[in-house]
Amino acid sequence: MQKRRSGEQGKENPVAPTRSHIVESRSKEAQQEANTKVRAGRQEMNFVSTLKQAQDAAPKVAELLFNKAGNQTTAQNEKFYAKMVVKNGITAYSIKTYNGQLFDPQGTYSHREHLLETKMDTVSKDTFDFYMVYLSTRKGIYFTKAQRSYLNN
Repeated sequence: MQKRRSGEQGKENPVAPTRSHIVESRSKEAQQEANTKVRAGRQEMNFVSTLKQAQDAAPKVAELLFNKAGNQTTAQNEKFYAKMVVKNGITAYSIKTYNGQLFDPQGTYSHREHLLETKMDTVSKDTFDFYMVYLSTRKGIYFTKAQRSYLNN
């Protein structure tokens, strides 16, 4: 609280919060409540719930790998196309890329994958979500959306 000096020396009177402070605190509370309602209304996808289980099980670092069908892989020798790493509460998303574009495991170069120089690139959550939906459904529109999102980042 702020204090003002009164007419007397040495005595200070506390000042009540102004109307603008009250309005600001109410608007912040309303915004937080609206954000909570929006988050509650969204539908949760399988790989996100798998991530939450991994976060509960592993204390510091969790790494999830996803195969050609969009399923989580546990075998070390199985090929993976997407990776999600959670380290100290921070999530990083990676997707396999080739020649500056997302790698399509059902596409033109899929039969030559062992000959290509592919790499894992870090991407945004939106790009990762579109790519995971593409892997699980094999609908090309999701690969196109993932590709555009990747190029716009």
